[in-house]
Amino acid sequence: MFRHATSRLPGLLAMFTLAAGVALAALPSTRAGCTHAERVLTKETCRRLFLAEAHLNGEGPFTLIVDTGASITVLTPEAAKRARVKKRLRTMALGGAEACDGGPGLCARKVRVTVRELDQVAGVLGRPIDGILGYPAFRGVLLTFDYPAGELRACAGSLAPDEPGVLPAPGKRPFVDATIGERNVNLLLDTGKSGALSLAEPSRFRWATEPIELSATARINGMVVSRAGRLADDFTFGPLQLERPIAANAHRSSLLGAEAMKDFVVTFDPKRGLVRFTRPDGEAASPVSAPPPLRSLRIAGRMEDGGYRVRRFFSPSAAEEAGVQIDDLVLSLDGFPMGSCTSAGEALRDRERVTIRLERNGKILELESSHPIVVE
Repeated sequence: MFRHATSRLPGLLAMFTLAAGVALAALPSTRAGCTHAERVLTKETCRRLFLAEAHLNGEGPFTLIVDTGASITVLTPEAAKRARVKKRLRTMALGGAEACDGGPGLCARKVRVTVRELDQVAGVLGRPIDGILGYPAFRGVLLTFDYPAGELRACAGSLAPDEPGVLPAPGKRPFVDATIGERNVNLLLDTGKSGALSLAEPSRFRWATEPIELSATARINGMVVSRAGRLADDFTFGPLQLERPIAANAHRSSLLGAEAMKDFVVTFDPKRGLVRFTRPDGEAASPVSAPPPLRSLRIAGRMEDGGYRVRRFFSPSAAEEAGVQIDDLVLSLDGFPMGSCTSAGEALRDRERVTIRLERNGKILELESSHPIVVE
């Protein structure tokens, strides 16, 4: 991830040097915890994921997802070739900067990189993605995800462990201790996940509605099935409480994603292993009421050719009952494209019926389907 470079203090724009190599222009303090003014890195979001423009080795701009759940920065083969990268970036500039020249913006040096295809991610978002920017890149700055304002900001500074709303989140990625009822759970705060709560060991917890199969995603090693149900107990960590949340299965670590954090301003201090949750008015976080029931068409497939290719159904599937077939390419639901920054599932969560637009054997069809509640 970002490794921060040493820099001198040039004239009126003093630069603070971040541990391992990131530097940020210094101005008067305006935010709690900041020793200098915050700089807005991006206001662009897609499915609650923050997308930042970066210049890599002087080339760019490149569009990167800012992902606290990632332990390393990822670039697509095309981006890596264009930026002339193999294992490390010489420089990475964010926040309006095009180079690490002592000007405004966030600068990182010697960034460790891995190269992977991100076609499925780009397909889901409905736009090109050049890479994923991981958590270690920001060691030495305060990184704030202001979900209500739709801003990602950074500043020099630190959090205090005894400050209201501040919790320990040590490690190369921000793991926090939480409870579900009387059970303890260690989970990752993952800004690269658009969903809410995912649990790696669902059998440990009590369920008001047992998890059922909802969808599946195609990966290299086959289809990975997603299940979800409603917990019988509240989820709590520090000042944050979710009342009887709906939780999905996680495939490795338990996760708390952007959907669960959407009402909060979340500030990470990677160097000190701390995180702060506040409301937009600056008050400490308060309980979040139980989410509404979950609706689903219960189909599985993968993004391709501008749509969602159906590979299987989970019975009973409203989509299958409406006439959708294996290998159909679903293009939209009630006019919401399958690959876009607006999640069709979120936009249609209250609709009892939907129109499925699809392509079959070169023909465009529209089918009317019920959109049933599957998790009360």
